[in-house]
Amino acid sequence: MKIKKKKFSLIKKINKFKQDIIKKFSKIDNKHIKKFGFLYVFFLFFSNLISSIFKFLVYIHILLIVIFFIICLYLKFFNPISTSLMIYRNLADKQNNQRVIFIPIRNISKLTQRKIVLIEDYRFYEHKGIDIEAIKYAYSLNKKLGYKYAGGSTITQQLARNLFLIPDKNYIRKYLEILISIEMELILDKKRILELYINYIEFGNGIYGIGRASQYYYEKSFYKLDNNEINKLIAIIPSPRKYTPWNFINNYQLFNRYWRLLTFSS
Repeated sequence: MKIKKKKFSLIKKINKFKQDIIKKFSKIDNKHIKKFGFLYVFFLFFSNLISSIFKFLVYIHILLIVIFFIICLYLKFFNPISTSLMIYRNLADKQNNQRVIFIPIRNISKLTQRKIVLIEDYRFYEHKGIDIEAIKYAYSLNKKLGYKYAGGSTITQQLARNLFLIPDKNYIRKYLEILISIEMELILDKKRILELYINYIEFGNGIYGIGRASQYYYEKSFYKLDNNEINKLIAIIPSPRKYTPWNFINNYQLFNRYWRLLTFSS
């Protein structure tokens, strides 16, 4: 509500400013009409255009917030049938998506949960969807290394991206990702966010969720995987379309993730 009040108060200020200018122009005598007439018309057109664009953006934001609120409320109690990433892969990449094998969070060991949080978003239980400290750290680390090593996206942001958006990188998508992440954190608890993340994260071409990945790569149920097999699946999360549990050691970053997971045993 506070955001809405601020936006509408800004509209009032714009309109007041326009009214003040119009009053000033109304005091100009006939001798100066020709001199300032074009400027006056241009100002009216420009101010009306800016006001209309701003109102449009405000209404679009309100609409998006309402839509995301309804969807997040649905996700609080039900699992999604599909995701925007699945639809995108199917249409853009002609990829056949395999059915998700949903694993309830209560059936995923605390150790596995801690490993995913440690390697993907170690401040997951502390932030509210966006981790400014992680973004700063990723920026400084990437600058120091000279290439992109760390991303800075939280588990919530990754989930928002998978459920609602497409993989194309641009500022609009990043903005929507942040907006959705904040709203998800307000509606869903951490346990539910992590549950959805584990079950809908991409693990390969047409492979989504750790349950389906277990069947695809190891030909057995997730419940029968040993710790090493789970570690290998977690290791390939950043690049599941290029690497598998069998060849990820060829990538230094993924192998480093795997090594960190091996040392984490409690």
